[in-house]
Amino acid sequence: MDLIRLVSSLRAGGIIWCNVRGKGTRHFISEFVQPHSYMVQRLALDLWPADRTQLGFSTVKRFLDWIVEKIRYKYDVEIHKQTDFWQFPWETLILKTGDCEDTTFLTQSVLEALGFNSRGVLGIVNVNGEKYRHAWVEIEVDGYTRVIETTYEDPGADYISFLRPSFYEPVFFFNSKSCVYVGPEVVDAYSDLLGFKPRWPKQLPETHKCILIEMHRCKSRRGISAEEIKEAWKKKIEGRDRETN
Repeated sequence: MDLIRLVSSLRAGGIIWCNVRGKGTRHFISEFVQPHSYMVQRLALDLWPADRTQLGFSTVKRFLDWIVEKIRYKYDVEIHKQTDFWQFPWETLILKTGDCEDTTFLTQSVLEALGFNSRGVLGIVNVNGEKYRHAWVEIEVDGYTRVIETTYEDPGADYISFLRPSFYEPVFFFNSKSCVYVGPEVVDAYSDLLGFKPRWPKQLPETHKCILIEMHRCKSRRGISAEEIKEAWKKKIEGRDRETN
């Protein structure tokens, strides 16, 4: 995944959108997760029976084996003639090719369709001192939170780990309803990779840096609105300022 051109305006209500399908296009990150689309639902039904009570680690492993077998990894420039082009899940299923964010969107869509508690992650990996943009999935299954790597091409590879590897650095968590900044230090540190430089107000910087990004008037995955987050931080900062003065 090359340069992600994300444009954000906290003053416009904390909604973040991305330009990743050609000049002049705008999409919310969560739009790329489509658990209710026909092709995603059909895939879920084809791979698993209607009874979802027995879903667990083996179910996830079976789907990832399917991804490795059916979806070939290709860079966007090979398919779409541009450095970064995000595919919708149905496009990945039709083309049978995609890179890390494409298989992440598809995997997150299918896991949501099946009822798993999971989230997609946009971030970077640090390999031998070099930083690369990347995407993966994190899921709670069988009592553990596991990291899913969707780009391996070997069916026998260990692409499900119990812990997030130390060289994986998240920037955004997202699902079909919402998208969340991981933290202010991450956004500041990688703003050059995200294609914009956050301009934090001089007053109450923590309020804005720690804001929860709401997607298209949806509440966060924790059920807390952006306004509630802002008010909580205002009270915290105001209280700290009173103690300082």
